[in-house]
Amino acid sequence: MNRPPDDRLSISPVHLWSAGIIGIGMILLVLLRPERLTLVGSIAAAASVGLCLAHVAAILLPREKYSLPFVEGIGLFYLIEFSIQPFLVDFIWPNAAPIRTYVGSPEIIEFNGAVMGALLLGVTSFFVSFHLIRGVIRQQRTLSTLVPDLPPATLVKLGWICVVSHVVWLSFPGVFQIPSLGQLIGPLGFLGFGIFFLLAVRRQTSRLQLLIVFGILLPWRIYLGIKTGALVGTLLLPAFLTFLLAAVNRRRFIIVAAAFAILTLSAYPIFVTYRAILVWETDTLTLADRLNILRRTLSDVASKEIMTQDGETVQTSASRNFRAVRQVLRRLNQSAILAVVYERSPEPVQYWNGETLSRLISSPLPRILWANKPLENLGNTFGHRYGFIVESDTKMSVNLPWLVEGFVNFGWWGLVAVMAGAGIFLGLLDGALNRLGAGVTQTVVAGTLLFPLINHESNISLTVGSTLPTLLILIVILYIAGRLSAPRSGRA
Repeated sequence: MNRPPDDRLSISPVHLWSAGIIGIGMILLVLLRPERLTLVGSIAAAASVGLCLAHVAAILLPREKYSLPFVEGIGLFYLIEFSIQPFLVDFIWPNAAPIRTYVGSPEIIEFNGAVMGALLLGVTSFFVSFHLIRGVIRQQRTLSTLVPDLPPATLVKLGWICVVSHVVWLSFPGVFQIPSLGQLIGPLGFLGFGIFFLLAVRRQTSRLQLLIVFGILLPWRIYLGIKTGALVGTLLLPAFLTFLLAAVNRRRFIIVAAAFAILTLSAYPIFVTYRAILVWETDTLTLADRLNILRRTLSDVASKEIMTQDGETVQTSASRNFRAVRQVLRRLNQSAILAVVYERSPEPVQYWNGETLSRLISSPLPRILWANKPLENLGNTFGHRYGFIVESDTKMSVNLPWLVEGFVNFGWWGLVAVMAGAGIFLGLLDGALNRLGAGVTQTVVAGTLLFPLINHESNISLTVGSTLPTLLILIVILYIAGRLSAPRSGRA
C-alpha cells in the first residue's frame, strides 16, 4: 500500500547552508545590536529571529510536492512584527526619539532581556506544539477525506455562486440585513475566486469565464476596497490568490510574493493619507471626488508633507521612501506593544485572568442565534487600560496580538499556555486540511480557512471565532454540491 504524501525532509546541503547562514545572521544581529536593545535581550531576540527564519526558509527548500505555506507564513508574521523589530529601533525612532507606538502612549526606555525572553518563550511554545500535533494528525488517513473532492464542472458552478454572492453583497452594503451572513461573505469570496484560480492553472475552465472573473469581477472587487481607503480590504483577495499559488508553483510564488510585498510597502503611505482625507470628506462621494482625493494624496506624499488630524501639514526632511518604510515598520511593531504590557503588568494594570479568552465561548455562535452576543470591541478596552489611547476616545482600537494576550491574562505561564494552545489548534487544522499534492477542492478550502489565521495581530476570539462554523458550513455546501453531481465522474 502506498504511503500518503509526507512533508518530512531529509537533511541536504541546502539545509546545512540555510542553517549556517541563519546562524551567522543571528551572531551579527547580537554584535551590531542598537544601544536601546540590551545584550541579553539581543540574544533572546536573535534566537527568536533564527527560529522564525528557519520556518520562512522552508519555502525555498525543494520538495516533490507542495502544500500551502501556512506555518511558513506564521513564521514570517512573527519575524516581521515581533522578532526583528527590536534590532530596527534606531531606524524606526531615529535620533534617540522616544519609543512610542502611538502619540501619547507610554514610552519604552529599552528592549531588555525579560521582554525578549518572553517573546522567545511564546514563539517557541507555539511552534513546538504546532509541529507535534500536526505530525500526529497527518498520519491519520481518515482525515484526508474530510473535504470531499468535486468534479470541475461542479466546482465551476459553485465558484460562480460564491463569486457573484461576494461581489453583489459588497457592491450594495446595507441592503441585505441578515445577521451573521456578512461574516460568510469573505470566505465565499476566497472560495469562489480560489476555485477559478486553481482551475485556470489546471486549464479546466474556459477563457471566457476567466475573462469575466479576473478581468471584470476581480478589478471591481479591488475598486470596492479602494473606495473604503483600506489597504487590507484592497489587497487581501490578491494576497490570498498569491497564497494559493504556493501550492502549485513555488518558484512563481516567491517572485509574485516579493513583488506583492514591494507593492504593499509602496502603497501603504498613499492609503494612509487617502483614508485620512476620506474621513474629513462627506460620506457621499462621486468617482470624480475620489479621483481628486487620490490626486491630493499623491501630491501630499510626494511633497514630503505629513498631514495631521487637524488638517494641517508638517514638512519633514526624511526622504519619501524612508518615511514609507518607517510608517510600515512602526505600524507592524508588536514587540513595542509587548514591552509596554510587560512593564505595566501586574502593576499598575492587573492581569485579566482569562477575561479576553472567555470570549472564545461566545464568538463561534452566530448572531442570528444570539442577537445580544457581545461585540468584539476588545481593542478599545485594551488601548485604554495600557494607556495607548486616551479615555475619551471610544472609537480607536489597538490590536491585541495572541502572544501579548497570553501575557495580559496570566503572566508568564499564561503566555506559554495560550501560545501552546494556539499551536495545537492551528496544528490540528493544518494537519487535517493542508495536504501535500491535494486537489482543487481541498486546496481552496484549506486556503480559505488557513489564510486569515496567518495573522495573529488581533485577539484570539476575533481571529478564530468564526473558523469552525465556517469550516462546517463549507463542508456542508461541498457535500450538497457533491450529492448533486454524484452521477458524474472525474474529480478535480
